[in-house]
Amino acid sequence: MLGWAAQADVELHFIDPGRPMQNGSVESFNGRFRDELLNEHVFPTIFHARSAIEAWRIDYNRHRPHTSLAGLTPAEFIEQHQETANSRSLVA
Repeated sequence: MLGWAAQADVELHFIDPGRPMQNGSVESFNGRFRDELLNEHVFPTIFHARSAIEAWRIDYNRHRPHTSLAGLTPAEFIEQHQETANSRSLVA
C-alpha cells in the first residue's frame, strides 16, 4: 500500500491507535458487514464470496433504510438529492 500511495501521489492519513471513533462511520459499516455477512457464512470459493457480498451490498444500498439518512435507503436518498438538484437548476 505504501508503494502504491507513493506512486499514485496519495497522502495516507491513519487514525490514531486506540481511536476508532475518528472514523466512526466506516467502523460502524465494517462491524455491520462483518456481523451480518462475514461471520455468518463460509465461502468455499471466491465466486461464492463475491456473489454473497454483491447480494448484501444491493440489500444494504437499495432495500435497507438508514437512520442517518432519515429512514431512506441510500438509493432513495441519492434519487431525492438528484431531484432536488435538478429542480434547483431549472429555477436558476
